[in-house]
Amino acid sequence: MSELNHTIEIIDLSVAGSKTIDQFSGMLRWIDTVDAGGAQDLTGKVKVKLGQVKREGIPFRLNSKLSGETARELTITWAAQSGLIATFLLTPDPKVLDVEAPPSAQLLVGSLASSSNSRAGTVGVAAAELVAANSSRKMVTIYNNGTATIYIGDDNTVAVATDFPVAAGQSYNTEQFNGAIWAISGTAGQDVRIREEG
Repeated sequence: MSELNHTIEIIDLSVAGSKTIDQFSGMLRWIDTVDAGGAQDLTGKVKVKLGQVKREGIPFRLNSKLSGETARELTITWAAQSGLIATFLLTPDPKVLDVEAPPSAQLLVGSLASSSNSRAGTVGVAAAELVAANSSRKMVTIYNNGTATIYIGDDNTVAVATDFPVAAGQSYNTEQFNGAIWAISGTAGQDVRIREEG
């Protein structure tokens, strides 16, 4: 039986920087963030990009996860965040190992979500805002129900050549991100399904 190599990456966010992981495939999950005193912190954020994209990447926060089957370069970048230390799990097979470590404050907030909203959307060859900024949002999932890849970004400059790909039949999920989410595709009329909770 072959051995699976699960890795824990600990990144000091107190100094701006970046980390590149060559030949990433499997799953990346942000499992914990603590401050200088060791207390759990929910404010940490980084940007993640897969492959050789020119943009800075998609927003990523505690409990966000990214999965990919094709080996590509994975880059995590961050601005200085005083005293924060982030812990990430990288696993080649999330069916074998996946850790979800929600902080107690997030569990309480999540259990008090006041609304959920599911809807269909369309992504085409022009940038479109799929999800508006929402300060009370707790989670959003975008499922690509179309036949072609869509690309996710955080503003109207989203582009096929530079932003985060979500293949047909795959989904993008983020928790604790309240900004707008934009999308584009190289093929018109791509059906997407959006679930937002807040």
